[in-house]
Amino acid sequence: MNSPLLTVAVPVYNSEKFLKYCIESILEQSFSNFELLLIDDGSKDKSLDICREYAKKDSRIKVLALKNGGVSSTRNRGMREARGKYIAFIDSDDYLESDHFETIFALKEQYGDECMVWNAFRTVSDYNTTVTGETCFSKDEAVSVLTVADMAQLHEKWLDASPCNKLYRLDIIKTFSLKMDETLSLGEDLLFNLKYLDTAKPKQIIVSNKCTYNYVRMGRESLDNRFYPDMFEIVNRVHGELLEFVRNHEHTESDIERVYNAWFFKLEAALKNTFHKKNKASLAKKLAENKKIMQSRVFAEAFEKTRKKIGGLYSLAYSLKSYCVVLLIDKLYCLKRKLSS
Repeated sequence: MNSPLLTVAVPVYNSEKFLKYCIESILEQSFSNFELLLIDDGSKDKSLDICREYAKKDSRIKVLALKNGGVSSTRNRGMREARGKYIAFIDSDDYLESDHFETIFALKEQYGDECMVWNAFRTVSDYNTTVTGETCFSKDEAVSVLTVADMAQLHEKWLDASPCNKLYRLDIIKTFSLKMDETLSLGEDLLFNLKYLDTAKPKQIIVSNKCTYNYVRMGRESLDNRFYPDMFEIVNRVHGELLEFVRNHEHTESDIERVYNAWFFKLEAALKNTFHKKNKASLAKKLAENKKIMQSRVFAEAFEKTRKKIGGLYSLAYSLKSYCVVLLIDKLYCLKRKLSS
């Protein structure tokens, strides 16, 4: 059997309500030279049955049933099993426009195999394409031609983190044993992408600004409703490696500031994460944890680089290194919104 040009790997976990949208959007692609790996991560619903039903209808589909190990272990299995020259990842609660892969491979053919192709994506609230936002590098051009030296700008546009808007060469992944870090619950995608870029050394990063990937927000756990006990440590590791990557390539002072701006945004999320309802620690311990974060060297560095972009009252609170003041300001703004509504 001839190997397909592309392997599409879809990690599946408890996706029975929306899995069909994802699978059918892949099978309906105008580009057809692919195999589809549906990798069930120990689902407790009917997801695996749905995968097997589709496999009966289309010989391009292969189903793998795994014990639950998380999305990173599932993607790693997909990379080991893949037979294509290239591999692409799709999340099981997302879906594609019908020309998604056709668009990507047209750019691959145009710019050559020494480039890496990324694509813009659309955020939708449901499966009726209720668009809530579009993430692209430029709205003024169909294609943006960049290099790894532009990573800080790509990060600022939120285009670098996910593996789902990128096309990877499988020979590079397998030759250098690249894989997702299965010990991380956050940021492992970005770290994988940094390793891939440093290994593949693409001549160019070609970004299609046409939104052919639909990221479905409905029902997804986000930073706002998940609790990460080790979020502060993860944020510092991920952004520390990103900062090192940017510094190791041609960069400007503005690039460094972009990294620190994103770092501070995640540090703010870490502070809020401490007060998550699933955190059963006492109020005193929560405040102590946030005091540790706000008095850390990385917080001070990120705050200094970002100070101009922070609102006046919050800037004051962060200068005082008091999360009690931050909480007070939150309540004041909440009260103001209620009074003005």
